[in-house]
Amino acid sequence: VPAAGAGRDPRLLHRWTELEREALEPNPFFAPQMVLPAARHLEGGESVHLLLAESADRLLFLMPVSVGRGLRSMALPALTSWMHDYCFLGTPLLSAHHDPDQSWTAIASELPRAVSTPLLVLPLHSGDGPVAAALRRVDAQHGLGLRQSPTAYRGFVRRRPEPTYATEWITRRHLANLARRRRRLGQTLDGEIGTVDRAAVDLGEALEEFLHLEASGWKGRTGTAFLCRPGHDRFLRELSQGFAEQGRLMFLSLQVGTRVLAQSTALIGGRGLFGFKKAYDEAFARWSPGSLLDLDVL
Repeated sequence: VPAAGAGRDPRLLHRWTELEREALEPNPFFAPQMVLPAARHLEGGESVHLLLAESADRLLFLMPVSVGRGLRSMALPALTSWMHDYCFLGTPLLSAHHDPDQSWTAIASELPRAVSTPLLVLPLHSGDGPVAAALRRVDAQHGLGLRQSPTAYRGFVRRRPEPTYATEWITRRHLANLARRRRRLGQTLDGEIGTVDRAAVDLGEALEEFLHLEASGWKGRTGTAFLCRPGHDRFLRELSQGFAEQGRLMFLSLQVGTRVLAQSTALIGGRGLFGFKKAYDEAFARWSPGSLLDLDVL
Protein backbone atom coordinates (compact mmCIF):
# COMPACT_ATOMS: atom_id res chain seq x y z
CA VAL A 1 0.00 0.00 0.00
CA PRO A 2 1.56 3.41 -0.93
CA ALA A 3 2.13 5.34 2.29
CA ALA A 4 1.30 8.70 0.71
CA GLY A 5 -2.27 7.60 -0.04
CA ALA A 6 -2.93 5.80 3.25
CA GLY A 7 -4.23 8.97 4.88
CA ARG A 8 -7.08 9.07 2.38
CA ASP A 9 -8.33 5.61 3.37
CA PRO A 10 -10.40 6.06 6.59
CA ARG A 11 -10.70 2.31 7.20
CA LEU A 12 -6.96 1.70 6.92
CA LEU A 13 -6.15 4.80 8.95
CA HIS A 14 -8.46 3.71 11.76
CA ARG A 15 -6.97 0.21 11.87
CA TRP A 16 -3.43 1.59 11.71
CA THR A 17 -4.12 3.95 14.60
CA GLU A 18 -5.63 1.11 16.63
CA LEU A 19 -2.68 -1.21 15.91
CA GLU A 20 -0.08 1.39 16.88
CA ARG A 21 -1.92 2.25 20.10
CA GLU A 22 -2.18 -1.41 21.17
CA ALA A 23 0.97 -2.86 19.58
CA LEU A 24 2.87 -5.72 21.17
CA GLU A 25 5.84 -3.33 21.38
CA PRO A 26 5.20 0.41 21.19
CA ASN A 27 6.83 2.32 18.35
CA PRO A 28 5.46 5.84 17.80
CA PHE A 29 7.94 6.31 14.93
CA PHE A 30 5.69 4.02 12.88
CA ALA A 31 2.50 5.80 13.94
CA PRO A 32 0.46 7.49 11.18
CA GLN A 33 1.13 10.86 12.84
CA MET A 34 4.84 10.29 12.07
CA VAL A 35 4.85 8.29 8.83
CA LEU A 36 2.31 10.30 6.83
CA PRO A 37 3.94 13.75 7.34
CA ALA A 38 7.31 12.13 6.60
CA ALA A 39 5.99 10.66 3.34
CA ARG A 40 4.64 14.09 2.34
CA HIS A 41 7.65 16.22 3.19
CA LEU A 42 10.86 14.18 3.46
CA GLU A 43 13.19 12.90 0.79
CA GLY A 44 12.12 9.56 -0.68
CA GLY A 45 8.69 9.65 0.91
CA GLU A 46 6.85 9.37 -2.39
CA SER A 47 8.21 5.84 -2.95
CA VAL A 48 7.47 4.46 0.53
CA HIS A 49 4.89 1.69 0.95
CA LEU A 50 3.23 0.02 3.92
CA LEU A 51 3.89 -3.69 4.32
CA LEU A 52 0.92 -5.02 6.27
CA ALA A 53 -1.01 -8.11 7.21
CA GLU A 54 -4.62 -8.08 8.31
CA SER A 55 -7.44 -10.31 9.42
CA ALA A 56 -11.13 -9.70 8.87
CA ASP A 57 -11.43 -7.17 11.65
CA ARG A 58 -7.98 -5.73 12.42
CA LEU A 59 -4.43 -5.10 11.25
CA LEU A 60 -1.95 -7.68 12.54
CA PHE A 61 1.32 -6.26 11.21
CA LEU A 62 2.52 -2.98 9.71
CA MET A 63 5.90 -1.61 8.69
CA PRO A 64 6.76 1.29 6.35
CA VAL A 65 9.21 0.00 3.75
CA SER A 66 11.31 1.18 0.86
CA VAL A 67 13.36 -0.71 -1.71
CA GLY A 68 17.09 -0.58 -1.07
CA ARG A 69 20.17 -2.70 -0.75
CA GLY A 70 20.11 -5.74 1.51
CA LEU A 71 23.14 -7.28 3.14
CA ARG A 72 26.41 -5.39 2.87
CA SER A 73 28.20 -8.35 1.34
CA MET A 74 25.49 -8.94 -1.26
CA ALA A 75 24.20 -6.26 -3.59
CA LEU A 76 20.68 -7.67 -3.53
CA PRO A 77 17.59 -5.48 -3.61
CA ALA A 78 15.54 -5.71 -0.42
CA LEU A 79 12.55 -4.31 1.36
CA THR A 80 13.85 -2.39 4.35
CA SER A 81 12.16 -0.45 7.13
CA TRP A 82 11.98 3.17 6.02
CA MET A 83 14.39 4.82 8.43
CA HIS A 84 14.28 8.49 7.52
CA ASP A 85 16.40 11.00 9.42
CA TYR A 86 13.88 11.34 12.25
CA CYS A 87 12.90 7.69 12.68
CA PHE A 88 14.89 6.27 15.58
CA LEU A 89 13.28 2.85 16.00
CA GLY A 90 12.55 0.24 13.32
CA THR A 91 10.56 -2.34 15.30
CA PRO A 92 7.48 -3.34 13.24
CA LEU A 93 4.01 -2.95 14.70
CA LEU A 94 2.54 -6.35 15.64
CA SER A 95 -0.89 -6.78 17.16
CA ALA A 96 -0.95 -7.69 20.83
CA HIS A 97 -4.25 -9.53 20.15
CA HIS A 98 -2.72 -12.07 17.78
CA ASP A 99 0.00 -14.72 18.08
CA PRO A 100 3.19 -12.92 16.92
CA ASP A 101 4.69 -16.21 15.68
CA GLN A 102 1.72 -16.63 13.33
CA SER A 103 2.08 -13.04 12.10
CA TRP A 104 5.78 -13.50 11.30
CA THR A 105 5.07 -16.87 9.66
CA ALA A 106 2.45 -15.28 7.43
CA ILE A 107 4.81 -12.45 6.43
CA ALA A 108 7.64 -14.89 5.71
CA SER A 109 5.45 -17.19 3.60
CA GLU A 110 3.62 -14.52 1.62
CA LEU A 111 6.46 -12.08 1.00
CA PRO A 112 8.19 -14.11 -1.76
CA ARG A 113 4.89 -14.39 -3.63
CA ALA A 114 3.86 -10.78 -3.10
CA VAL A 115 6.97 -8.82 -4.08
CA SER A 116 9.99 -9.24 -6.32
CA THR A 117 12.42 -8.44 -3.49
CA PRO A 118 11.61 -10.98 -0.74
CA LEU A 119 14.67 -10.07 1.34
CA LEU A 120 13.44 -8.14 4.40
CA VAL A 121 15.78 -5.91 6.40
CA LEU A 122 14.85 -4.48 9.81
CA PRO A 123 17.43 -1.88 10.91
CA LEU A 124 17.39 -0.30 14.34
CA HIS A 125 14.88 -2.72 15.81
CA SER A 126 14.79 -3.73 19.46
CA GLY A 127 16.59 -7.03 19.85
CA ASP A 128 15.36 -7.97 23.31
CA GLY A 129 11.58 -7.58 23.04
CA PRO A 130 8.72 -9.96 22.18
CA VAL A 131 8.69 -8.94 18.48
CA ALA A 132 12.31 -10.03 17.95
CA ALA A 133 11.83 -13.11 20.15
CA ALA A 134 8.91 -14.25 17.97
CA LEU A 135 10.97 -13.69 14.82
CA ARG A 136 13.80 -15.85 16.20
CA ARG A 137 11.35 -18.65 17.04
CA VAL A 138 9.90 -18.59 13.53
CA ASP A 139 13.41 -18.54 12.07
CA ALA A 140 14.38 -21.61 14.11
CA GLN A 141 11.25 -23.46 13.01
CA HIS A 142 11.14 -22.53 9.33
CA GLY A 143 14.77 -21.67 8.53
CA LEU A 144 14.26 -18.11 7.36
CA GLY A 145 17.99 -17.45 7.24
CA LEU A 146 17.77 -14.75 9.89
CA ARG A 147 20.93 -12.70 10.35
CA GLN A 148 21.27 -10.57 13.47
CA SER A 149 22.92 -7.19 13.05
CA PRO A 150 23.87 -4.84 15.88
CA THR A 151 20.85 -3.13 17.40
CA ALA A 152 20.74 0.52 18.35
CA TYR A 153 19.21 2.18 21.38
CA ARG A 154 17.17 5.34 21.75
CA GLY A 155 16.21 7.18 24.90
CA PHE A 156 13.14 5.54 26.44
CA VAL A 157 11.77 6.25 29.89
CA ARG A 158 9.23 3.94 31.49
CA ARG A 159 6.69 5.53 33.75
CA ARG A 160 7.06 4.63 37.41
CA PRO A 161 4.90 5.32 40.46
CA GLU A 162 7.74 7.51 41.77
CA PRO A 163 10.25 9.47 39.62
CA THR A 164 13.38 7.74 40.85
CA TYR A 165 15.45 7.82 37.66
CA ALA A 166 17.74 10.65 38.71
CA THR A 167 18.77 9.12 42.02
CA GLU A 168 19.32 5.71 40.41
CA TRP A 169 21.31 6.78 37.38
CA ILE A 170 23.10 9.99 38.39
CA THR A 171 25.66 10.25 41.16
CA ARG A 172 25.03 12.56 44.10
CA ARG A 173 28.07 14.57 43.12
CA HIS A 174 26.77 15.17 39.61
CA LEU A 175 23.29 16.01 40.90
CA ALA A 176 24.83 18.58 43.25
CA ASN A 177 26.83 20.01 40.36
CA LEU A 178 23.69 20.38 38.23
CA ALA A 179 21.85 22.04 41.12
CA ARG A 180 24.73 24.51 41.47
CA ARG A 181 24.62 25.31 37.75
CA ARG A 182 20.88 25.89 37.93
CA ARG A 183 21.33 28.37 40.80
CA ARG A 184 24.11 30.25 39.02
CA LEU A 185 22.19 30.38 35.76
CA GLY A 186 19.20 31.82 37.61
CA GLN A 187 21.43 34.40 39.26
CA THR A 188 22.95 35.36 35.91
CA LEU A 189 19.52 35.93 34.39
CA ASP A 190 18.10 37.42 37.59
CA GLY A 191 15.11 35.12 37.67
CA GLU A 192 13.80 31.74 38.68
CA ILE A 193 14.36 28.87 36.28
CA GLY A 194 11.30 26.79 35.58
CA THR A 195 10.24 24.03 33.22
CA VAL A 196 6.98 24.58 31.37
CA ASP A 197 4.90 22.06 29.43
CA ARG A 198 4.05 23.79 26.15
CA ALA A 199 2.29 20.92 24.34
CA ALA A 200 -1.28 21.78 25.35
CA VAL A 201 -1.09 25.56 25.74
CA ASP A 202 0.88 27.39 23.05
CA LEU A 203 2.28 24.62 20.87
CA GLY A 204 2.43 26.71 17.70
CA GLU A 205 4.54 29.43 19.34
CA ALA A 206 6.69 26.85 21.11
CA LEU A 207 7.42 25.06 17.82
CA GLU A 208 8.56 28.28 16.16
CA GLU A 209 10.82 29.00 19.14
CA PHE A 210 12.24 25.49 18.89
CA LEU A 211 12.92 25.77 15.17
CA HIS A 212 14.82 29.03 15.56
CA LEU A 213 16.63 27.86 18.69
CA GLU A 214 17.87 24.77 16.87
CA ALA A 215 18.86 26.75 13.76
CA SER A 216 20.86 29.21 15.87
CA GLY A 217 23.16 26.48 17.16
CA TRP A 218 25.54 23.92 15.72
CA LYS A 219 22.83 22.19 13.71
CA GLY A 220 22.21 25.44 11.88
CA ARG A 221 25.91 25.83 11.18
CA THR A 222 26.14 22.29 9.78
CA GLY A 223 22.91 22.59 7.78
CA THR A 224 21.08 19.81 9.62
CA ALA A 225 18.50 21.92 11.48
CA PHE A 226 14.85 21.59 10.45
CA LEU A 227 14.80 25.11 9.00
CA CYS A 228 17.86 24.39 6.85
CA ARG A 229 16.20 21.55 4.93
CA PRO A 230 13.21 22.23 2.65
CA GLY A 231 9.99 20.73 3.96
CA HIS A 232 11.46 19.45 7.22
CA ASP A 233 9.95 22.23 9.30
CA ARG A 234 6.50 21.41 7.88
CA PHE A 235 7.09 17.77 8.78
CA LEU A 236 7.86 18.74 12.40
CA ARG A 237 4.79 20.96 12.68
CA GLU A 238 2.45 18.29 11.32
CA LEU A 239 3.75 15.40 13.40
CA SER A 240 3.78 17.53 16.57
CA GLN A 241 0.21 18.62 16.01
CA GLY A 242 -0.87 15.04 15.32
CA PHE A 243 0.65 13.66 18.51
CA ALA A 244 -0.54 16.66 20.54
CA GLU A 245 -4.13 16.12 19.42
CA GLN A 246 -3.94 12.65 20.97
CA GLY A 247 -2.28 13.93 24.14
CA ARG A 248 0.92 12.06 23.23
CA LEU A 249 3.42 14.89 22.77
CA MET A 250 5.66 16.07 25.58
CA PHE A 251 7.09 19.52 24.84
CA LEU A 252 9.02 20.90 27.80
CA SER A 253 10.73 24.26 27.83
CA LEU A 254 13.37 25.40 30.34
CA GLN A 255 12.74 29.11 30.83
CA VAL A 256 13.37 32.19 32.90
CA GLY A 257 10.20 34.18 32.36
CA THR A 258 9.69 34.08 28.60
CA ARG A 259 13.41 33.56 27.87
CA VAL A 260 13.80 30.03 26.47
CA LEU A 261 17.04 28.28 27.45
CA ALA A 262 16.36 24.74 26.21
CA GLN A 263 13.50 22.70 24.80
CA SER A 264 12.91 18.96 24.67
CA THR A 265 10.30 16.90 22.86
CA ALA A 266 9.30 13.30 23.42
CA LEU A 267 6.60 11.00 22.07
CA ILE A 268 4.36 9.02 24.40
CA GLY A 269 4.00 5.37 23.46
CA GLY A 270 2.96 2.39 25.52
CA ARG A 271 3.98 2.92 29.14
CA GLY A 272 6.67 5.52 28.58
CA LEU A 273 8.35 8.30 26.66
CA PHE A 274 10.49 8.04 23.54
CA GLY A 275 13.08 10.80 23.28
CA PHE A 276 12.74 12.75 20.04
CA LYS A 277 14.38 16.17 19.60
CA LYS A 278 15.91 18.87 21.78
CA ALA A 279 17.74 22.17 21.40
CA TYR A 280 19.40 24.66 23.73
CA ASP A 281 20.65 28.24 23.69
CA GLU A 282 24.42 28.00 23.17
CA ALA A 283 24.91 31.41 24.79
CA PHE A 284 24.37 29.63 28.12
CA ALA A 285 26.25 26.44 27.30
CA ARG A 286 28.58 26.77 30.30
CA TRP A 287 25.60 26.10 32.60
CA SER A 288 24.41 23.04 30.61
CA PRO A 289 20.78 24.06 30.09
CA GLY A 290 20.15 20.93 28.03
CA SER A 291 21.27 18.69 30.90
CA LEU A 292 19.20 20.69 33.36
CA LEU A 293 16.15 20.11 31.19
CA ASP A 294 16.98 16.41 30.83
CA LEU A 295 16.95 16.16 34.60
CA ASP A 296 13.55 17.82 34.75
CA VAL A 297 12.25 15.43 32.08
CA LEU A 298 13.30 12.46 34.22
